[in-house]
Amino acid sequence: MKRKYVTIGVGLLLIIAVTAWVASGYPRQSVLDEQIAAAKEKIDKEYNDTIILKEQEISKLKGELVTSEKKYSSLMTRYNQLEKEKGDVKKPTTDKELRARFNALGYPVVDCPGTRAK
Repeated sequence: MKRKYVTIGVGLLLIIAVTAWVASGYPRQSVLDEQIAAAKEKIDKEYNDTIILKEQEISKLKGELVTSEKKYSSLMTRYNQLEKEKGDVKKPTTDKELRARFNALGYPVVDCPGTRAK
């Protein structure tokens, strides 16, 4: 009977020892290192791809900015020119000059001889 308990005890100790040995070595460090290296490589690749896309987008936007600035500059030059011309305009002094200006703007002048002030 004692021998039976000793055999069971030794068997249990053996099972516990094997379980502890397997548990302490699982997962193996090399397996973890491989998984970590694979994950790091994947993350690095995704990061570099994202950076490349963002740099392309930035360069495209910089090009659009330069184009917009050129267009703005030309529009401001034209605006300043028109403002200067607007300031140089003088009121018409004669009836003939007034009619010529209306004709130049596309408004045909209708001559009504009876309505003129004398």
